[in-house]
Amino acid sequence: MLHQALRVFDQAVWDDLGIPLYSILDTRYQTTFYNLGPYCASLFLYLEIQYLMDGVLLARQQGSADDFDVSLDNSGVKTSKPLPDETPLILDILHDFSSFFPPNMSSQAVPIPISLDWCTPKVKVLAAIILEYFSKSPTFQCIIFVEQRQIASTLSKILPAIPELDGKVKTAFLVGQGVNSEGVSKQTDQYHGDAVKQFRNGEINIRTLLAWWPTIEC
Repeated sequence: MLHQALRVFDQAVWDDLGIPLYSILDTRYQTTFYNLGPYCASLFLYLEIQYLMDGVLLARQQGSADDFDVSLDNSGVKTSKPLPDETPLILDILHDFSSFFPPNMSSQAVPIPISLDWCTPKVKVLAAIILEYFSKSPTFQCIIFVEQRQIASTLSKILPAIPELDGKVKTAFLVGQGVNSEGVSKQTDQYHGDAVKQFRNGEINIRTLLAWWPTIEC
């Protein structure tokens, strides 16, 4: 699994890259795993690490003067701080898994069918409920409330890829302002399109919505 492959590297490597794998991202991964299943958890982790690594490499190419890219030698001259030796291996791992996941966070298209065997019982129940409503009214619409940002985005991506729901659902996700997003990049929140307008116009029939009232822990 992707999670096991990435955890081969010591925490010091991720600290040098500025990626909180062993703290915040690992917690988010576990939450997604137990709520949605192994594929969704890996999907979240892949897209998050890919996005953060792209940022590290881009900053490097642009010669960014932040703490990661630039340091001072004993003479006070700015010098580039080297990337960890393990960086190419991390990029190779991401490449090896790339055929299983969307190309980036903004894409809703999952490239492989998602078996319900890869999902938790609650996702299986959700799929059964959707199928029941679809059988009664193919024009049905629903909103699914969740408690964390990555749950909203990954669930929205995988539902259309479940073979039993193929052709029956069109999804989008929406998160509220002011919700704690610690440890999750802002890209996780981005859905390219107006989810509210699409829902009202009937272009999508399922919307995953992050509940953002204070009693919910995110």
